[in-house]
Amino acid sequence: MEGRIGRLQGRYLIAGAHAASASGVSSRLDRVMRGPLAQAYEDALDQAFRGDEAVYVLRRVEAKTVLRVTGDATDEGLARLWGERLAGAVVRAVINHEDAGENLVRFDNQADYVAHFVVALLNGRAWGQWFYGAFDALRTLGAARAINLVLLDHREHLASILGYVHRYGELDALVAALDRETCRALWQDESQPRAGADETVRPLFASALRLMDELRIWTSARPTEEELFQAYLRTAPPPTDWRDRRALAISVCDVLRFLHARGHLRLAGEGSDESLLLLLFATL
Repeated sequence: MEGRIGRLQGRYLIAGAHAASASGVSSRLDRVMRGPLAQAYEDALDQAFRGDEAVYVLRRVEAKTVLRVTGDATDEGLARLWGERLAGAVVRAVINHEDAGENLVRFDNQADYVAHFVVALLNGRAWGQWFYGAFDALRTLGAARAINLVLLDHREHLASILGYVHRYGELDALVAALDRETCRALWQDESQPRAGADETVRPLFASALRLMDELRIWTSARPTEEELFQAYLRTAPPPTDWRDRRALAISVCDVLRFLHARGHLRLAGEGSDESLLLLLFATL
């Protein structure tokens, strides 16, 4: 887990030291705080939140820590103990839901965090929210430029980000905000690992179900979405080219054909694939 600290401030109360040595202890603690403490804190967080993909954003955490700064204590040892105490304070704040919304905000994972930020940019309210501090470097940019850069910076999560943005109802606005260069970099960079079909297809599968809801063409009660989706994945659908509107429509059409073959889709007449595609273009 990445334990990013926006600002770390230390206040020392030094006991059992003469004035001359107190200054040396303070300088040493400053050196540890600027050096190995960050890695020790991150290692401790990784142990505490192992297997948890959620992103927790805390506005403020206080951690009172007692350290014995003796002559034989190493900087690494002090950092390890200090980092564990800091991580412990963070864990307690998360477990206790400390001032949820005011001091603590949780996102499902990094993709969800980025998606929320993108949606906030699209709606002009990103910089009024304290929990987007991780993106402060983008603050001076316009919304469109910031969106392009944040997607490029998180391209390894691109498919999941698109899925979340679709879920929050802003996928069309996001696509409209992307410039040509960013689209080319996002979808043509072969050095990046390709997302699995389940990640790229899920938003389109949801679009097909929503289309059926709107047209009221279910043959019976709507089945459980996840069961249908997993059944569709077993047909090994190919990843979709999100740059091409026609390819997106064809992918949704493939879902409709799958649902029709399973007896879930009712048509007024057994139309051709072309007529179904035209219907889809008319309703996208």
